[in-house]
Amino acid sequence: MKESFLWLLNHIGDTFRLGTNQRLFSQIIDGYDDVIAIKRVAASHWCVWAVGHDHRPYLYVLSSDVPIRIPETTYENQRWSPFYGFSKKSLLRSDRYSWSDESGTVERPKESVRLPSSHWEWDGEWMIDDNLRGEVVELGGWQYALDFPAVYAPEQHWNSFVRRRKWIHFRRFFATDRWANISDMEMVEKAECFIDISVGGFLLPSQPDGFLMVWAVMNSGSVYVRTDVHRENPEGSAWRSISLEKHHGVINISVGATNLVWAVTWDGQGLVRTNVSRNNIYGSSWVGVESPDNSTQLMQIAVGRNAVWALSRDNKVWFRKGTWGDHTFWCEASAVGTLWVEMVGEMSQIALSSNDQVFAIDLTTQYVYFRTGVSSHDLTGKTWQKVSLHEDLSQFKDLGLLSDGRLCSCTLDDEEFCEIHGSPRPPSESTSCSSVSLSTVAQSVDSSPANQSVRSKSVTSIQSAPSSVKSRWSVTRRSSSGVRSSPSVPTSLELRQSTLHGQTPSPGRLSFPSLADAEQMPDSVPGQVMVAAQPRLSWKWLDVTNCVIDDPSRVDWLSSRDEEFSKMGSVNNNNLHPPPHPNKAYIVLMLEVKTNSTQLCIPSPLFFSPLPISFMLGLKQSTWVRKAAMQMFQHGRRSRWIECSLELEQGIGSREKGTLTVHYTHHRKQMHTQIQLSDMTCIMMNTDPDLSTVFNVFTPTLTQTDQPLMLKAASEKDATEWLDYLSSARASAWNLNRPIPPGAVWSCSFTGDVLVSPSGQDCTRPYLRSWGLHGGHMALIETSVAGVTWALGFDKTPHVYNGGFGGAVCTGQSDMSYNTQQLIDSHRVYVYENQKWFPVVGWCNKGVFKHNFHWVTSSGRFVTSRDQVKLPSSKWNWVSDWTIDFSTSGGVDSNGWQYSNQFNGPFHRSSHIRDQYRRRRWVRRCRLSLMGPWISAGSLSISDLSIQLDSVESASEPVVMWAVAANGDVLCRYGVTQSNPLGESWVHVSRDQDKPFTSISVGSRGQVWGLATDGSAWYRTGVGPDNPAGKHWLQVVPPPPGNFRLHQVSVGVLSVWAVDTGG
Repeated sequence: MKESFLWLLNHIGDTFRLGTNQRLFSQIIDGYDDVIAIKRVAASHWCVWAVGHDHRPYLYVLSSDVPIRIPETTYENQRWSPFYGFSKKSLLRSDRYSWSDESGTVERPKESVRLPSSHWEWDGEWMIDDNLRGEVVELGGWQYALDFPAVYAPEQHWNSFVRRRKWIHFRRFFATDRWANISDMEMVEKAECFIDISVGGFLLPSQPDGFLMVWAVMNSGSVYVRTDVHRENPEGSAWRSISLEKHHGVINISVGATNLVWAVTWDGQGLVRTNVSRNNIYGSSWVGVESPDNSTQLMQIAVGRNAVWALSRDNKVWFRKGTWGDHTFWCEASAVGTLWVEMVGEMSQIALSSNDQVFAIDLTTQYVYFRTGVSSHDLTGKTWQKVSLHEDLSQFKDLGLLSDGRLCSCTLDDEEFCEIHGSPRPPSESTSCSSVSLSTVAQSVDSSPANQSVRSKSVTSIQSAPSSVKSRWSVTRRSSSGVRSSPSVPTSLELRQSTLHGQTPSPGRLSFPSLADAEQMPDSVPGQVMVAAQPRLSWKWLDVTNCVIDDPSRVDWLSSRDEEFSKMGSVNNNNLHPPPHPNKAYIVLMLEVKTNSTQLCIPSPLFFSPLPISFMLGLKQSTWVRKAAMQMFQHGRRSRWIECSLELEQGIGSREKGTLTVHYTHHRKQMHTQIQLSDMTCIMMNTDPDLSTVFNVFTPTLTQTDQPLMLKAASEKDATEWLDYLSSARASAWNLNRPIPPGAVWSCSFTGDVLVSPSGQDCTRPYLRSWGLHGGHMALIETSVAGVTWALGFDKTPHVYNGGFGGAVCTGQSDMSYNTQQLIDSHRVYVYENQKWFPVVGWCNKGVFKHNFHWVTSSGRFVTSRDQVKLPSSKWNWVSDWTIDFSTSGGVDSNGWQYSNQFNGPFHRSSHIRDQYRRRRWVRRCRLSLMGPWISAGSLSISDLSIQLDSVESASEPVVMWAVAANGDVLCRYGVTQSNPLGESWVHVSRDQDKPFTSISVGSRGQVWGLATDGSAWYRTGVGPDNPAGKHWLQVVPPPPGNFRLHQVSVGVLSVWAVDTGG
């Protein structure tokens, strides 16, 4: 699960952030400017929009390994004439400007190109792009043509009368990890200011990467949107006013993950934005929604992907039934819903995530609560559960803020706190409480509001300390008595330990981390009394738009107290013990035959199947037999499935010695096929979703003939258990029970299975190599003899091999797994809907194929409906519904259709008179959770990576590693060694041209090659262990031009190979 964040605001405008993979929340500290107080916050996965206490808009862009670096381009145009030659003076009046954009319609001299705002800076100088469609142009970068609206060539010909060249200048957005002010002069001129803001729409189709809909509300009740906000333009372009038509002004607005936009008017009614389409993302009209009843008026609205929740002015919680954001493109009723349903609880604020998870702030306690049980099938959930929030104070210690007395690290149970009465003394006067003993350590400081019922448990007076004591507090640990001392406070204060009657600290109170977190802090942590004027940890606002939680049980701060203790008590044996000895035997079924009696003893079987499989055991035999009824695929001209009986005979003393026998009937004759366990080279499940109960057995002979032994079990569970039995028998030969050493060959199937062939095998005859199945689900694996292995999941998340093993087979045996972690991968499944045009009925799905098949999967399978599309296996789960994919290659119309005069294409977006076929692609997302010896390498999406081929002399020697980000930027990984394969950080490597990269390869002796999207090849100079990022890019002359372009490159020791788009 990729990390996402919950954002919090307190009453004084401090901003806090808590990640789903973290245990402690931390404060956002702007180290570049004065502290900006925030009153509203709306977050996405890459930036945060906010409204400050000064009612102005602010933007907080999260720093990333891939910077926001945008090219500015302009074209220099010239024409040839007998008098001036090639010169701008020769341009005709009908020609384009001497400096223009690519189309030639807009004048664009270099001097007129300005930075969008003060948050940008220029990166380098103007450069000439000497690349044209992957080819190197002549000196000077000029491109020649007969006339300007023509196809340009990289060299000059006799009929070349015009030429142009492209200039590039990069600009970089540097205002990251800080609050950047957004221009609002339009509102200032109208005497308006911001009171609310919301972001969403990042799941809208056909939008640029990182697209956001930013909606804002003014104090006058008017509504604005910030246009053109996306990753490459984080500030957007301009504020656009949205007419409210005849409706009242707005006080609150919320934007969903798709195109749901709701607002609350002055009179407590709801407004829904309608007529939203792919080409009109901001809609064109409003529809009013009545409040729950005449006596109830809405105060705040919260919109997720398919759910809408609201708070009324009496702080009651309401759920809107009948909304479904994925269907609002075609059905207005899905945006409006049907009725309001009152929920349990009284909240001061409510927020929804992009997958409809619900969070809220309690009205009385100001605690944050989470709605349990929310799913796509039950959007209302079950109960409210308190979120366990504890602060990470280490950042203040690093910044030196603890020493000046701004924080206090007091901790205690949830219902006990330390209450301080009186007026603080000046900082110059200090006290000590080293002699004070409390039964527990305080959790919070309170100014004791009059409206709270407090029952005093004990009173302790604090005496003045010598003036030599420093003016800071000390939280000390007493191991002998288990008692902690309270912080020292001014002498005029009275310290009293109290218990709230069913209540917790109010806005004038400060809460602190738990005892468990305090154990990780130093023995002495300074702090200062927090009074009602500093309600630091009293929550006023939260935002969870980007807080995507698929499995709440895997988020530490969403676990209940009992679950936390159970996690603390549970022990992972795989992480406590070293890997087993390589020569140790691993027993699947432990059998003991007593020779002096007639009793058969089976002590504590590690793996015992409940299946109806018979065991034939003799007292004097040294083998055991396992049988099962299955089906075998018979290859040949009339291939078919036939009934068979499977028999596995294995020695008790040595599991690697055994025989797999298949008994079947052929032409009424009893026949059998025998395979020695030692001859097996690979065993794996079939990759066809229709054959999920089939597993394949490979031997060198079967591999050469491409006819593996295919066995179909009664269920997928039966097939998995047989796969475990056979794999455990070959564990030692296939490296299934020990870490994978350098030099092994890694591979992954197109369905994501990870296969490893041990080192030291014959490379000249690949059919003799054995392949073992290991844990993980990967789309790409890169390894090196230097002992570093990285992989990419189907969701482009990078992973690093951690030196463990197991996770794929024999999951119930601890000896077959070591240092495995839970991995989550996601995948998009596509299916095409096809229609054919008939003169009378028009477009129809009848008659496209035989038997009414008009749906085709991406693999070419025909189905009668999209609901018949199957998951790869039972390990996968659907996490979304079917939606139309508007990003299909070739372009689509407003309804997602593509047209062609042939069924096999090519397809285009517009319908022509000869087009007889059309199709549109539907997409659905699924997720997989499994175990494997991998650790996540961050949330940055990677499309390609490569590691050096050279070996290393020591475990601390640097290893060169490069990658290509999902947006095409080139990255270099610093700090990668054999002892630290994860490395330290990504370093961005600037490109000299505006074409993103698609492939990268690191060869021997620092050779780094890359390919851009236009097929151009590039070589990086100066790469070495001391400078893994290199110095300069040099373009390499590509192969002779053709109809295809290069898209993958691989560098060896003395040669470079590449593959073009034609294969």
